[in-house]
Amino acid sequence: SDSRSLLVTFKTASQELHFRRVAEYFLPHNKPTNMSWQSYVDDHLMVELPGGGMLSGAAIFGQDGNPWALSAGFPTPDPSYIQALVNTFDDPSGLSGVGGLKFGDTKYIMIGGEDGAVIRGKFGQGGITIKKTVSAMVIGIYPNGVQPGDCNVIVENMGDYLAGQGI
Repeated sequence: SDSRSLLVTFKTASQELHFRRVAEYFLPHNKPTNMSWQSYVDDHLMVELPGGGMLSGAAIFGQDGNPWALSAGFPTPDPSYIQALVNTFDDPSGLSGVGGLKFGDTKYIMIGGEDGAVIRGKFGQGGITIKKTVSAMVIGIYPNGVQPGDCNVIVENMGDYLAGQGI
């Protein structure tokens, strides 16, 4: 049994409520079980978010660059681009040779993340969150009007779940 805990301090009651709503989504009864990769995207990433709205796109790629599941309309990059993106987790300059953090016609400005685990990018009021797992990457793209934190939580929690399964 995993006994990890999290201590979070909130500035306002509304921040705490928002966090609780997001956390409730990822209680064990909401975790994906034995299902297709497409179900992981459709049923657990492309959903109504606690702060309102939903992601405009989501995908799971193998680290070899091949797509495992894509939401409708998700821009499909060349597998070599996904491989370069995987390398960026260890060397942030890795995307400079392939034109930066770009999906479809949108080029994102990298705004940080977590070394070796998460990359975040912005484009206007929208953005992207990418979580690296043992053998895959979970990607969420959010439009203007969606809270960046909602995208971060849903993508990173899915990635943590998959990593916990050895995926």
